Amino acid sequence: MRKTDHVYEPEPPAEPENRDAVTRLPGVATQLIGERMRSMYASMVREPVPDELLNLIRQLEAKEESE
Repeated sequence: MRKTDHVYEPEPPAEPENRDAVTRLPGVATQLIGERMRSMYASMVREPVPDELLNLIRQLEAKEESE
């Protein structure tokens, strides 16, 4: 990281010296990764919204209605 006026900014990623040297995943691997990511996302979507978050949303809606 570099420091700019007390704010740290991440360094930009280094470009590979040889673009052909970038490792590519075989089709089966990318398909498996995609399937696992979809499965993880689907399980997250089924989880209930926490009560604390619902309460915050209700408070914001009530505030907007009163304005």
